[in-house]
Amino acid sequence: MTFDNFNIPKSNFSFQETNSRFFKALTETIPHILYVADLDLKIIYINQYQPGYTEANVIGNQIFTFISPEYVDLYKTKIQEVLKTGKPLSFELMGASGNNSQGKAWYKTSISAIKQHNNTITNLLFISEDITAHKLNEAKLIDSTEKLKAIFNNTSDYICSIDKDFKLMEFNKSFIKAVKLGYAIEPIFGMPILDVIDPAKHKHLTAIYIKVLQGKIHSEIEAFEPAGFSTVYFESNYHPILNSNNEISGINIFSKNITKRILNENSLKETLKEKESLLSEIHHRIKNNLTIISSILQLQELNIENNEAKAALKQSIKRIKSAALIHELFYKSTLLSSINLNKYICELFDLLKIDSNFILELSGDEIKLDISQAMPIGLIINELMTNSFKHSYNNAKKGKITMRFALNESATTISYCDCAGSFPENIDFDNSTSTGLTLIHTFVKQLDGTIKLTERIPPKYVISLPKF
Repeated sequence: MTFDNFNIPKSNFSFQETNSRFFKALTETIPHILYVADLDLKIIYINQYQPGYTEANVIGNQIFTFISPEYVDLYKTKIQEVLKTGKPLSFELMGASGNNSQGKAWYKTSISAIKQHNNTITNLLFISEDITAHKLNEAKLIDSTEKLKAIFNNTSDYICSIDKDFKLMEFNKSFIKAVKLGYAIEPIFGMPILDVIDPAKHKHLTAIYIKVLQGKIHSEIEAFEPAGFSTVYFESNYHPILNSNNEISGINIFSKNITKRILNENSLKETLKEKESLLSEIHHRIKNNLTIISSILQLQELNIENNEAKAALKQSIKRIKSAALIHELFYKSTLLSSINLNKYICELFDLLKIDSNFILELSGDEIKLDISQAMPIGLIINELMTNSFKHSYNNAKKGKITMRFALNESATTISYCDCAGSFPENIDFDNSTSTGLTLIHTFVKQLDGTIKLTERIPPKYVISLPKF
């Protein structure tokens, strides 16, 4: 019933005088429109009215005078039903309104029979409640629910929820499609979820469900093997469902088919494995080729009588061996992309030292090098150690080389010291034309670094390089 087009004035009515004042006071406090009609359906009391209406033009008039014509027949039907059964009933009506963006107003009307002590109906009580706000909120909720439902059913992810007995409470279209395709089963509400899952997975999934029902969130990648199909991989997430009392009432399950991603990852892993194998083989062959060259030069050395030429050849052989050692460490490395500088220097020292009485001490940070860094640094250290054994110690029976590595935010520093040697006074370290020192300065420059001879006795060098 709508009351947008009329107002009803208040009036006294001829009910029992002892209850009249109490009834009037009570009804005037309620927010709904309340009116009483006699059996001729004439209004004999109203609790509130709208502007423009008075007692004179409301009291004594039939209720149909104030009801929109399209609802008169409905009212007559409902009134007859109440008069016949004596039982109250309610119904909702919609009309036009300019008070909201919808342009509509909703009312809930209740009709009740007023009876005497002998159960005879004497009057009818009408209560009209404005439920527009409720209806508008309900419409918003329905709209929001429909949007969520659309998202729920249009996603390609598989979504379902189960209760504490592992029975299906909700599921989306993708879940239905997947179950039908994989197991030829039509999922229905209340069905145990394990009925639509490979029995081989039951024990594992049951353990997950129990854990989630204890309040834990679980995520994992699962593999399923539907009959007649290749293995399918899912990334699944399990979350506990909390009811209004903050108690766990079930589990939400979200699964995403990541089969394509897994297959691509496996393919990439195989490709990477092949490339690593190939790279290892390349390092191994380069090392072998350098070893062959070194062996050829050693044979050539046997046929040379000139001492200077023989010494130069020996030095070249050591440089080739130091380069071969780098490739050997690379193909033995599990990473293949880098080697440990500390380990390399230890093996290089063992390769170059002239006596077991010479020792090497390393300290500081551990440094990893790629092939572009390892080769020049390896050859720099090779020349420094060669100079230590050949010139600095000057035929000494024992000696010690110390090296310290320091890494900071902007640079890598390598400190090198011949602890019992000396650097010749007649040699200008920065401007020498010797092959060894020329190579040292060339490789340091190649790495965009610097090298300084900080002390001559004992010789101490500091190499500063950009951060690796």
